[in-house]
Amino acid sequence: TDDQRGMAHFMEHICFLGSTRRAELQSRGVGMTSNALTDFQQTVYHLSVGSEHLFDGLAVLAEVGFAPEFRMDRIEKERSAVLSEAQMVNDVTYRLQTQIIGASHRENVIHTRFPIGLESQIERWTESELRSFHSEWYVPRNATLWVVGDVFEDRVVQEVERAFGGLPGASVRGTDEDPWRRD
Repeated sequence: TDDQRGMAHFMEHICFLGSTRRAELQSRGVGMTSNALTDFQQTVYHLSVGSEHLFDGLAVLAEVGFAPEFRMDRIEKERSAVLSEAQMVNDVTYRLQTQIIGASHRENVIHTRFPIGLESQIERWTESELRSFHSEWYVPRNATLWVVGDVFEDRVVQEVERAFGGLPGASVRGTDEDPWRRD
């Protein structure tokens, strides 16, 4: 909505960088090649682990996507990081890109909802508002999991069910519901 511009990007920071499981995994030297991004269409969490750490990597993604801690220290740290990022990207090239995208998408909401968000909104979002946004949008029916690598499908299904199976609405088999019918 108009008062949530950039909230998905802020959530990306809180969920991914605030993940205790991710920090623990990386402290063991596993999953060091990881990243996250938010664009107009999606938030992506990328974690690269060896096949021997498949479950650990999936458990990280389950926490990041569906069970973040929402610690106030992390929220404030990521609020500062996102505000800094917003200032850093606000150069001539970015402003030109926003004008081009804005002109190309006048007929829809994209022209006002850039992923970086509005500083005035980022500064004021409360933990409660962030939790509410997360509980509405960060649900299994809105997620797609890709596992690529040196693993057999049967093992992947077993480990995905183990890592994500306890989540309400989680299904390895998918759903016929169309998540794009919501604003």
